[in-house]
Amino acid sequence: MSNDCYVNPPFKHLPELPDRVKALVLKERVHLGSLGLAQRLEALSLVWCCLPRDSCDERDINIALKVLLNGALAWLETDHAELRRWLVDTGLLERDGYGRVYDRVSLTELPANSQAMVISLCVHDPKAIAEACIEARKAHAASRAARRALWVNSHDQG
Repeated sequence: MSNDCYVNPPFKHLPELPDRVKALVLKERVHLGSLGLAQRLEALSLVWCCLPRDSCDERDINIALKVLLNGALAWLETDHAELRRWLVDTGLLERDGYGRVYDRVSLTELPANSQAMVISLCVHDPKAIAEACIEARKAHAASRAARRALWVNSHDQG
């Protein structure tokens, strides 16, 4: 797996993120432990949607999680190892007894309260989902900068 597996995908139409997901990805410095159970499951379900669909060794799953944390999941205040543990502990990611091979659990094995959101996102390529998160953050940052500039200009003239 290459380090650029989630960088600059060539998608013309990005998926529309559900409002609940968009609200999460627009936040800054979120700790998974500080989220309520429902929001934590939504955040981890989003991660699940962006994970490689094939089995990975520990090195490859770590690379995938690092790439996501530097892009689509930049709002999370965690590292790849902690995120991997959250995914395993919540049953979204399985590993063999030696921690060498990692697999996304099947859709039917996901917690029931994760399935609806996952189903709405999983019709899209994982890279497109990741890119939609990145684009939502960029648009939000641009909107905030424009509002700030308007406010500064309106207060400088007075």
